[in-house]
Amino acid sequence: MNCSEALSMVSPYVRRELSMQDTEDFLNHIEECQSCRDELETYFIVYKAIENLDAETETDTAMNFKTLLDQDLKHQRHRIILWRVRRILLILGILASIALIAFGTILLLT
Repeated sequence: MNCSEALSMVSPYVRRELSMQDTEDFLNHIEECQSCRDELETYFIVYKAIENLDAETETDTAMNFKTLLDQDLKHQRHRIILWRVRRILLILGILASIALIAFGTILLLT
């Protein structure tokens, strides 16, 4: 992924509009590219600040948006791992089903 592609994904990432594969590609890029990560950080801070104003919540403590971003990135990495595990389990289930069907067919034919 190049910077142009990554920058076009900043807003969709923050709004949770990316597929899991696009999210993974985006996260891989921003881990390597400080410029794109800075752009994400800026957009994330603005987005969360506006979201906070819209929620009309009163907090006594200032929000640490950088910490929120770090937590969000960690959470997304965790979601990607779970997504990959589910895909692997699904494939294994399909393969096991095919093997059982093949074995049953062989038993019936003999």
